[in-house]
Amino acid sequence: MRRRASSPPATVVGFNASKTKLILLVVDGRKPGVAIGMNYDELAREMLRLGCDEALNLDGGGSSVMPSANLARAIFTSSINPLTDVNARWPMCWVS
Repeated sequence: MRRRASSPPATVVGFNASKTKLILLVVDGRKPGVAIGMNYDELAREMLRLGCDEALNLDGGGSSVMPSANLARAIFTSSINPLTDVNARWPMCWVS
């Protein structure tokens, strides 16, 4: 089997059919031997597997980070996946 090139990190958001669940997916990439990312077909299959009826691929690359925070204190506590860009960006959503 031929190895594919590494894909950049990706951020995808989706809803289930009844619009009662929001699914956020962040996939790390560009790290050979650690995380090779997912191409668009793989992202679509994963969102279907997670129960999404609709999904939208958002900004990717160095902007794709899944932070965790203590919302009660409004402070950033950690990042599940480290930023890949040298120019760090503030996350656009918080997961507690």
